[in-house]
Amino acid sequence: MKGDLAAKVKEATSDLLEGLSLELVDVHIGRERGSTLVRIAVDKAGGVDVEDCAGASRLIGQVLDREEVVEGRYLLEVTSPGIRRELQSPEEYRWSVGKTVKIRLREPLKGKTTFRGTVREAGREAIVLDTGEERLEIEYEVVSSAVLDPDLPW
Repeated sequence: MKGDLAAKVKEATSDLLEGLSLELVDVHIGRERGSTLVRIAVDKAGGVDVEDCAGASRLIGQVLDREEVVEGRYLLEVTSPGIRRELQSPEEYRWSVGKTVKIRLREPLKGKTTFRGTVREAGREAIVLDTGEERLEIEYEVVSSAVLDPDLPW
């Protein structure tokens, strides 16, 4: 049910978000205060701000209501994916080229399961990660998790 609803929300909002120059990062369906919670994470080059989220929320709410995507009462949250955005698909890895990431592997590579570095390439099957010491080709299928890991100024 949750997966089906998430897919329906993605389908109903994809054209709208594209028109707003926003990328749909994730749709989470849950329960909160007796209502269905629809949490949508969006992003764009340079990041999103409160105004981007508020504007998208108003329009997404109108689309979900008009197309009756969610049955009954629901709460809608439109958010940024945050500075530690999780990478889940080859498209998201391509988006992250040039950015610093932290990757955990299912099995050791060169004796380690965790690497931090800059994504230099993102192909169909693997990424090239520059750790500062070496460049590693890491296949997506061995990645357990990957998140953006920017150097913060504080």
